[in-house]
Amino acid sequence: MRKQHNWKKKIGDCLLVFSCIPLIWGGIRIGKALSVKADSEGQYAYNEFQYSDMYGSILGGGYQQGVPVKSMAEALERVQTNIVTAQKQENPPFPEMTLSVDLTYYEEPDTGSAIAAEIPKGTRILYFLDRETCIPEYGYGACSFPGYESGWRCVRPFLKAEETDSEEGEEAADKLPYAYIRLEQLEAVAWEYRRQEPAWSAGSSLPAEGQIFGELRAVDKEFYRKGIYASPDLSYPVWDIWDTVLLGVFIAFVLAGSILLLLSRNEWAQDEKRKMNGAS
Repeated sequence: MRKQHNWKKKIGDCLLVFSCIPLIWGGIRIGKALSVKADSEGQYAYNEFQYSDMYGSILGGGYQQGVPVKSMAEALERVQTNIVTAQKQENPPFPEMTLSVDLTYYEEPDTGSAIAAEIPKGTRILYFLDRETCIPEYGYGACSFPGYESGWRCVRPFLKAEETDSEEGEEAADKLPYAYIRLEQLEAVAWEYRRQEPAWSAGSSLPAEGQIFGELRAVDKEFYRKGIYASPDLSYPVWDIWDTVLLGVFIAFVLAGSILLLLSRNEWAQDEKRKMNGAS
């Protein structure tokens, strides 16, 4: 009996010690997320959003009137090109990359709607249309327009590298129709591009999460400043599915360890009671 409660105590102690690992890991993740959230959203904390009558008129009512994003996408592209100037880089990155995920574009912001285009994993695509700009062409690839629901973006699909060279990219991209795609798919592409082109994010003071957040929401930030739209994607998520998993692992370890220690203590108490009864 003594051996049984000894191994239960040892395992229980180990589980309680190991439970600190997911707790610490989750704390680091949340701390980093809070830092990125502060950097990303700080500029909006004291600026109350107001719709611009001028841009609303240009866009035929625009977001304020609930015009479908795909219907006004070309107008948004012209507006965004006029209010943002792309910066040239001394050492431009390589414009191509290989997809590590499948990309699915939809006719409507709904995964149940008709599929507009699909690009399979392993396809070589043009991430940048112009080698001299520091961000993708507005309305193309990763530089998308925000939708009315968080997580949905409206954009022209990436071009396949083998179908056109980078010099003809802009002309070819203009012929592509706009479609909707999930933001998490664009995030996966942005992460993979950084893996394939590590120099792209070198020198930035922000962590990779903050860089990707800002890059994929470059349009959203300008829309907010200009009074075009307050995108729901401007809010940085502090808690995600991995934090839920880590919390679940922590609770499971604590419960299992506590139960084993309690059983070990009860068995120890019963052993002591038997010894006392035997001595009497």
